[in-house]
Amino acid sequence: MNREESAIRVDRVVITGGAGFIGSNTAEHYLRAGARVTILDNFSRRGSESNAEWLQQSSPPGRLTIVRADVRSDHDALSRAIDGADVVFHLAAQVAVTTSVTNPREDFEINALGTFNVLEAVRSASSKPIVVYSSTNKVYGKMGDVGVIAREGRYEYEDLPFGAGEQRMLDFYSPYGCSKGCGDQYVVDYARIYGLRTLTFRQSCATTEYNPPSPDLNASGDSG
Repeated sequence: MNREESAIRVDRVVITGGAGFIGSNTAEHYLRAGARVTILDNFSRRGSESNAEWLQQSSPPGRLTIVRADVRSDHDALSRAIDGADVVFHLAAQVAVTTSVTNPREDFEINALGTFNVLEAVRSASSKPIVVYSSTNKVYGKMGDVGVIAREGRYEYEDLPFGAGEQRMLDFYSPYGCSKGCGDQYVVDYARIYGLRTLTFRQSCATTEYNPPSPDLNASGDSG
């Protein structure tokens, strides 16, 4: 079987938090590839309206759907959006450690309960989509045993050139680390218990706001 034959066909993509920095750029990527994209966002973060406007103005007709909903409470909207999807990128989150300290309940409800709601919607979806979850390196704690060095204008771990491996012990740190770690482990366990196809990224310090230019997505040569 060659690479093309083994690749997963992606015709319909759902992105929670799809009006954020990572979400809007993920949406653009799949729109360019010819997929139908649904972004679900509560538009509470600064810049999200501009990102959604950019996507609307530049996407081919009929391929982008925007759902204004909250993963904490809008269960029906979440289920309708996810049913039939091939891949769900779960990016909706409370992203600041400082905010988690001042308002840990809201942090928990968005990151832990919100992720649980997404997983339940996926579990009941007829299409059984893949789930890609945006976690955090905060699930590893302070990582005080790992040296940090400056190299070529950026900081990186001295002895972990490719990041922390899956063998590294978890050590949730801060309410944010706990809430994201809770979602992280639910994603792992739903794969074990219910057979969901899941993938977790434990990245760090991604830019969370972006107001891009307005390119024409059709200029890439994709068909409408």
